[in-house]
Amino acid sequence: WLEAQDAHHVTVRYCTFEASPATGTTGNVRFVRSDDNLLLGNRIHGGNDDLLLIDSERNVVEGNTVTEGGHSVFGIRCGDRNVIRRNRFANTRQKIGEVYDCGEDTTAVPNAFDSTRQNLIEANEFTATDRHYSTSGGNGIQYAGQDGIVRRNVFRNANVGLGMQTYADEALHNRGNRVYANVFFANECAGISLGADEQDNAFVNNV
Repeated sequence: WLEAQDAHHVTVRYCTFEASPATGTTGNVRFVRSDDNLLLGNRIHGGNDDLLLIDSERNVVEGNTVTEGGHSVFGIRCGDRNVIRRNRFANTRQKIGEVYDCGEDTTAVPNAFDSTRQNLIEANEFTATDRHYSTSGGNGIQYAGQDGIVRRNVFRNANVGLGMQTYADEALHNRGNRVYANVFFANECAGISLGADEQDNAFVNNV
């Protein structure tokens, strides 16, 4: 759909990306090493990893509808200070969001660890995922970032609303995050699930 590498100060507004024929994780709107971009009011539907920010900083993703992907519908990988705000997300095929470092499987920027910092995820609707009783699949967000904020979101009809996870090698650093004023409703397994080896994560005033 859209491959942006080393692209800065770009605005993508009111576009429709639909029904990618690509396989693997190549059917998506993808920004790599790209900073200070705006994605506003777009409709993205039916790719693989529908929207990805990889090694990209200070991007704003706001007011989009992103639905149905073969793996996830949005991801932040080894990127800092991005804002994900007032979007509607759903993916009944798998999980919705991923936030973690770039491991060996992220070919665009491999092996960038402890490098997913200070991202803000606020006022979004995470409306549906694949549902089965497990903490490892079908998450609203599969999260392993550092010093991030997750606030004022609604997580409903997911398997796990927010999965705070650690695993090798892309999700080893999960610390310093603040999760507050979110609503978790009708999730199959848990509202929030916690993994091992997390540090200094705080959960306050969630329902």
